[in-house]
Amino acid sequence: NTPRNKFTIGVNNREVVKNLGFDISYRWQQEFKWESSFAHAIIPTFGVIDAQINYKVKSIKSMFKLGASNLFGKD
Repeated sequence: NTPRNKFTIGVNNREVVKNLGFDISYRWQQEFKWESSFAHAIIPTFGVIDAQINYKVKSIKSMFKLGASNLFGKD
């Protein structure tokens, strides 16, 4: 019930400019057969892009993050 091959590749920088950072990654997995007691299905090969931006507020020792999974996806 899991794909034979999958990978994630990404690029990030905690402070690309003062107090602002980012993270972007691409996740891919190969098609696989999923089976359970109530259903069987072929899960197709797919890849998604995840992205996030970070803003650091040093005065309150906090970091605010805004991100999205499957940024350009249909499902």
